[in-house]
Amino acid sequence: MLFTQTFTMFNALYTLMDRFQRFGNWFDRQFGWFFTNGMKDKQTAGRAAKA
Repeated sequence: MLFTQTFTMFNALYTLMDRFQRFGNWFDRQFGWFFTNGMKDKQTAGRAAKA
């Protein structure tokens, strides 16, 4: 029974990590440019203006 519970937990964690990876890929396709390039310039400009 312990082996079955461990194996089930392993499958659940593996599935969860796979779903996170799929979500990350989808998020990068949908919003990747905005969060990487679009906001990067604004933050850099804001920091340079304050300094």
